[in-house]
Amino acid sequence: MRLFFLIKPFAISCCLAGTVHVFGQTAETDSINYTKGITTAVALYQQFVDPPTGLYNGRMYVDYAYSIKEGSPFFMDADFNTGSVIYDGVLYENVPLLYDVAAEELVIKDPFEIYKLSLINERVSSFLVLGHKFERLEQNSLNQSVISTGFYDVLYDGNISVYKKEKKRIQEDVSFSEGLKRFIVETNAYYFKKDSVFYEVNNKGSLLSLMQNKRKDIQQFIRKNKLDLRKDKANSFTRVAAYYDSINR
Repeated sequence: MRLFFLIKPFAISCCLAGTVHVFGQTAETDSINYTKGITTAVALYQQFVDPPTGLYNGRMYVDYAYSIKEGSPFFMDADFNTGSVIYDGVLYENVPLLYDVAAEELVIKDPFEIYKLSLINERVSSFLVLGHKFERLEQNSLNQSVISTGFYDVLYDGNISVYKKEKKRIQEDVSFSEGLKRFIVETNAYYFKKDSVFYEVNNKGSLLSLMQNKRKDIQQFIRKNKLDLRKDKANSFTRVAAYYDSINR
């Protein structure tokens, strides 16, 4: 089911009423005043329409988390948290967001907070929630054997970048005592982007291979800072990438 919230005619009327004097002057002034009039009209309209109607274009989200006995399908928090999203090329800020990792869907509330809506993935360029920035990466001829199309957590963004792909799968088990039991199985994968090419890095060996030109420096940095590349990959990969950037100029 797709829900579309249309702009009401009176909203446009309000915007035009607030700027009619500007348009009246365009015959007597140059195009600069006309441009200012358009800008003013847009600003007034954006103030009037709260929240912005362009964001509410998606399908109804059906909540299924209650049926899962172990684990959560969501990213970090099962509640909505204020964030921002670039949707259809437009930045929307201060939006309540919920990221369903298992379904790989970004969920918002409708303007009247009656429904939950799943945004159309292809229209989501990136979003920020709970201090984490996610980008939608697409599989192409350069990375088709490395990454799949989807949302990736940007851990570090520099000359070399680090991405985390969190996956959550719903599995089912049937037992005589508990009946049907649904639970979450989580896996994580890490990717580095160097010179516009993606590499999967999940251990020390693949990391050092990627940074071969600074191999000894990286090894010393890992030892000195006691980084655990097995149990604390996100933090370790982020720190190593930042250090590599600093010495690889």
